[in-house]
Amino acid sequence: MTLTISYYPLFKTMKSFGITQTNLIKEYNVSSSLFCKLKIGKNVQVSTILQLMKDIGTDNLDDILEIPEKISREF
Repeated sequence: MTLTISYYPLFKTMKSFGITQTNLIKEYNVSSSLFCKLKIGKNVQVSTILQLMKDIGTDNLDDILEIPEKISREF
């Protein structure tokens, strides 16, 4: 089984905090390749998620990612 994670909440949180894609890349030193991975839902390291949480100022994992309900019910 492949676990699919959505980073949609990250982009929603960025918008509510006034953080643009350019801010994320230039001010928070997120590489363009990492941004693309997040945008298309590719896997990223947990340490990367934790750093993003720290950078944008949230301690809520739900502000960064979500596991679709269908998949989470399987666990």
